[in-house]
Amino acid sequence: MIRIPDAVLPAQANGLLEQYQAEVDGKGDYAARVAAAKSLYDQGLAAQ
Repeated sequence: MIRIPDAVLPAQANGLLEQYQAEVDGKGDYAARVAAAKSLYDQGLAAQ
């Protein structure tokens, strides 16, 4: 097992991740949550 130290994210990044997670958690079944997560991830990449 490889121990990975906790990463400290900037407050803005952490808040954005929490927002994304809340949106994903609000979806129904597993397939819908995966699709929502992919969409949010793709949006985040496009914004950079």
